[in-house]
Parts: sequence; structure tokens; C-alpha cells
Amino acid sequence: MRKTTLTLSLAAALLTLTGCFTPEDSILDWTASEARDKCHEWVADKLKSPSTAEFEKDSEYTSEKEMDGTVWRIRGHVDSQNDFGGTVRSEWSCTVKPREDDLPLISVRVR
Repeated sequence: MRKTTLTLSLAAALLTLTGCFTPEDSILDWTASEARDKCHEWVADKLKSPSTAEFEKDSEYTSEKEMDGTVWRIRGHVDSQNDFGGTVRSEWSCTVKPREDDLPLISVRVR
């Protein structure tokens, strides 16, 4: 009985650990984190003071693939200074469609 319980516990731990080390999902070799980095560049370009931009932590953004698996949809937030020097938080959303020629189509919306 103990041997079976120990074996099952070890098997569960092994499955959990291997799940943590699986390669990140990608679209034409673009991972969600790479698409997010590109979105950050485009979002910063839309800010009044891009040099003050502080983007969300890794645990605070969302990413998902469209149903056809060809587009990343990513959402997050950024804190930056406005025209008056005050810090404001803006929500942003971005779609990234990777392409074979390595020039992705990107659409950004900042609110």
C-alpha cells in the first residue's frame, strides 16, 4: 500500500514538473512573450512620454491565440506620465499576426 502511494505521488510530481518545462506555444516561431515585447514598443510610441513607461509584470498580462491559430491577442497596462507630469495607467490591447517574411502585422489600441 505504501509503495503504491509513493509511486503514485512520484508519478504526479514528475508530470507536474515536466508540464513546467514544455516549450512555449508559438505562431511561426513567435512566442506570446516575443509578441508582447513588440507590442510594448508600439504602445510606447503612442504615449505622451514613452521614456517614463513602466509596463505590467509578467504575471499581469494576458495572451491568447485566435481560433484559427494565426494571431496573438495580448492585453496589459502601462503606467506613464501625461502632459502635466502626473502618472496615469493606460490599458492596452494588441494583435500580432506573425508572417513568413518576419515582418508581423501589428495593431495596437491604448485606452
